[in-house]
Amino acid sequence: MRYKMLGGTGLKVSEIGLGCAQLGGPSLRDGALVGSPAIPESEALLILKTAYESGINFFDTSACYGDGKSEELLGKAFQKINGKVVIATKCGMTSMGERCFTRKFITSSVEESLKRLRIDCIDVLQLKGPNRDIILQGEVFETLNDLKSRGLIRFSGISVAQIDDAYEAVRMNCVDTLQVLYNLLHLAPEDGLLQKANEKSIGIICRSPLSSGLLTGRITEKTRFRPEDDRNEFMYGELLKSRVRKVREIQSEYNLNGDELRFFSLNYLLSNEAVSTVIPGASSVLQLQENLKVLEKKPFNTDLRWRVKEKVVELNKRWPL
Repeated sequence: MRYKMLGGTGLKVSEIGLGCAQLGGPSLRDGALVGSPAIPESEALLILKTAYESGINFFDTSACYGDGKSEELLGKAFQKINGKVVIATKCGMTSMGERCFTRKFITSSVEESLKRLRIDCIDVLQLKGPNRDIILQGEVFETLNDLKSRGLIRFSGISVAQIDDAYEAVRMNCVDTLQVLYNLLHLAPEDGLLQKANEKSIGIICRSPLSSGLLTGRITEKTRFRPEDDRNEFMYGELLKSRVRKVREIQSEYNLNGDELRFFSLNYLLSNEAVSTVIPGASSVLQLQENLKVLEKKPFNTDLRWRVKEKVVELNKRWPL
């Protein structure tokens, strides 16, 4: 495992972290289960154990994942090694799935997360998807600073929904970390955002590095997900067809078969010096181990990264969805 600094926090994190949404399973939203399909607790704990033993020390979770189940599992797995892992969690969404960033709600959410995680201080607390208006108002950052002064969190961040919100947060220089959607099918952060964040020593966390499974090559136009799988909300119809076409073009262009596409996609991100860590999820130990095999690959050089980007830009013009 290789390690990098998380922006200006002083935290040294594994360049491959673990996204823990799958571990928590689905959440109850307005009477319906939504999120990642449930996996046995024994498997989830084994995934965490294997990740830690493989050198992963950065774990990204949320109070929303499995209605807190993901945090509970992290607490159970790591209660005896407090301080040896970096835990980043999120808040800002109610049990009804609505955004809420009031001081009362955030403070209460942090206190509940601390209990589930079985720790005294959260390493990185991230706001989940505040819009531009919330960011510009700035009141939420006063709350985060208060939580820091009370010793309940060490550093703060934002997991952005829209890239324009990310630019605003970077411009205001109001957080320590920035979690962005960044993968081979979504290269928008490369068009200035990553550089600007690095200039202000804001750590970059890449979510959905395999584009919700598309960049494993195992999803086709005919793929259908389980009812509770939140990919049903966006991965269907013409959008799914368009993205599958792009994936096949990339596989053909670079002669990528089987898991080679997975390694290629992760390697592209890891070869970007602006990135602190990428956080692919895993619903099994085997899936985790497959992701980690990318560490055996030689990083892309600048020329290859440029040629790959040109190819993806061309594909996005051809199939803009």
